[in-house]
Formats: sequence, structure tokens, C-alpha cells
Amino acid sequence: MLMKGKGLISLGIGVLVTLLLFGCGGKKAKTIETPPPVPTVEKQTPKETIKRKPAAVIKPIKGKEVDISTLSMDELNEMGFLKDIHFDFDKYNIKPEEARILEENARWLKAHPTVKIIIEGHCDERGTNEYNLALGEKRARAAYNYLVALGIDPSRMKIISYGEEMPIDPGHNEIAWAKNRRAHFLIVAK
Repeated sequence: MLMKGKGLISLGIGVLVTLLLFGCGGKKAKTIETPPPVPTVEKQTPKETIKRKPAAVIKPIKGKEVDISTLSMDELNEMGFLKDIHFDFDKYNIKPEEARILEENARWLKAHPTVKIIIEGHCDERGTNEYNLALGEKRARAAYNYLVALGIDPSRMKIISYGEEMPIDPGHNEIAWAKNRRAHFLIVAK
């Protein structure tokens, strides 16, 4: 009888361990799957844009040619040789008045064929981060394509999107948002 009691205890312990390890009542163990990564535009912070001073601190004198080889990158960008273009809300098409600015930028780039630039795409604060990164990329790409169509060598230009992360105006109104919806041209090599 003692042997039979030990067998029942062993059997009971085995059943208990099985239930603890595998669950009971036909419930399936849930497996946690990692969802696939959501495709987004990579957010980058090039060294050239980390320490940015306010734009247009130094203005070139109209009609006077400036020797850009004597200027630092910061000075070159501060002088405002390349102008920003702006976009309507939730748009990335080039408006006629912005096309004229791109034509001026192209003339300056043609006159300075060694200059290389980054075209930054920016958005206002409305929309998700992911949406604004994608929209910023479309804006930068639209400006890039327009300059290529005007004869600027694509190897002289790169694009990046900052989405809503680098507003030029921190306000929360239409005036600020209109300023922030832009493509900014940053000279990175001369």
C-alpha cells in the first residue's frame, strides 16, 4: 500500500507540473510577435546644421560681387545667397512665385559651380512626426528636381527632411506655420 501511495503522489506532482508548464483548460499560450518596423524617413542631423545662427545676419551688398572663398560656411549661409521657398499647407508642389526663387538660386549655383548644398524639407507642427518627415522629404525632393531641371548637377545636392523638428518660427498660428513650411538651402562645400 505504501508503494501505491508513493505512485499516486508522483502522478499528482507530474500532473501539477504539467498543468503549470503548459496551462490548462485548452487555453493556448499567447506568443508575442514583434511587429514589422514602420517605414519612415530617416531623421538625420548633419554636423553642418547643428549650430545654426539666425539666417540673413549679414547681407551682401547689391551689385557687388563677393569672393565666397574668403567666407566661412556660416558666413556664406548667413549672407542669404540662396533663398528658402515656401509651401501651402499639406502640399509640396512648387508655386510660380517660389519657382522664381528657385531660378535665382539656380543662377547663383551656376555662377559658383563648386558649391554643394543640402536641401532641407520642413513642415509646420500639424500632423504626426512620421507624416511630417515624409512631407518634408517630398518638399526637399520637389526643390531638388526643379533645380535639376534647371541644369544643376544632382551630385552637388543632397536632401534631408526635418519634418516639424526645426521650426524657424516657434509660434502656434498660421503666420508661424506658413514660415515653417519650407525648403531651406544650406551650403556645405564651396
